[in-house]
Amino acid sequence: MERLVVFRSIHDIPSHAWNELGPSDDPTWSWSVYRAAEDAGLADGFAYLLVYRDDRLTSLLPVFWFTRWRLDDNLSAPVREAVSRVRRLLPGFMTTPTLFCGSPLGPGHWPGLEQLAASTVREVLSCVAALAEEHDLRWIFYKDYPRATLQQLCEHAVPGPFAIVPALPDTVLELPFRDFEGYLGSLKQKARRNARNKIRRWKENSGMRIERVRDFRLLLPEMMRLYEQVYRKAVFRFDRLNESFLESLREDQSSDYELITCRDRQGLSAFALCLFRGSGFVNLRLGLDYDRIKDSFTYFMLHYESIDIALERGCTTASFSITTYEPKLELGCKLRKLFHAATHRDSVPRPLFLKALPLMMARFDAARNYPPELSFE
Repeated sequence: MERLVVFRSIHDIPSHAWNELGPSDDPTWSWSVYRAAEDAGLADGFAYLLVYRDDRLTSLLPVFWFTRWRLDDNLSAPVREAVSRVRRLLPGFMTTPTLFCGSPLGPGHWPGLEQLAASTVREVLSCVAALAEEHDLRWIFYKDYPRATLQQLCEHAVPGPFAIVPALPDTVLELPFRDFEGYLGSLKQKARRNARNKIRRWKENSGMRIERVRDFRLLLPEMMRLYEQVYRKAVFRFDRLNESFLESLREDQSSDYELITCRDRQGLSAFALCLFRGSGFVNLRLGLDYDRIKDSFTYFMLHYESIDIALERGCTTASFSITTYEPKLELGCKLRKLFHAATHRDSVPRPLFLKALPLMMARFDAARNYPPELSFE
């Protein structure tokens, strides 16, 4: 018999139970990453819907929410600036209270969904709707899932029908190589020549050095300064890391990460935070001082170094997250299609909202102009 239990904090869930159930190749899924996200307040609230069968954990769906999800974070910089001016007078302008199912930092997962009875799936969806009602959240988003998962949910839609809309695709690199030279050799001739040229010119002219760091406590202020530069320039935004998240991740002995740093005479000029889990690797976030790395190919060097680390660790897949697709073409990445499913709690305006949702998510239409060479996974 299946039994649904709701936990209000990840601290109430044993880390070994969480890690055994989830995907073994997605570092953003690990218990330590969720704990850091919750403790750092990357969202206004978190909850976890666990299903047990005969006292054995068989399914897990994490949710989180924002009482004021900022719609302008996914619009162009001039629009964001205009909205910010209006928001000085109207703090709630272009915000909506929204509950998200999935991960605040990566693709969504619902491990064990396939084994659940239809009645249990409906019970979980009803529980999600109840959490949204409890916190007065209007929208419910199942964020960044494969289409097949969302179509299964649509069969049991609660509180009402879902609209499925395209999300920004993830960038995935397969790594069936023994070492970095094997990876370079797999690239197309032009990309391989460009990579070797970038590496050579960077070493000869940049005046910078690459290092791998485990304890980055003393670097945190500089890291945040560089991360904020990248965040401000980002075309599309969702999560925003803070110093508490990085510190929490650093302090957790179970966290599997490495920090790649790039330094010049002035100090830290760039970094990449890399997370590992089983056979999977993700280049979670970058920080860049754009004034100091303008002509140094540092962006590519951070990625090359992270691929080298992943291969040394025996990883077979690497993820470089969303956006900035053109440079990732040179790395050999493919795109993994992801989708959102969304519904509105109020049954009266729901049909109108669901018809308008594709227009509200027009950012995805703009992001579909991928280079033709990029193939979907």
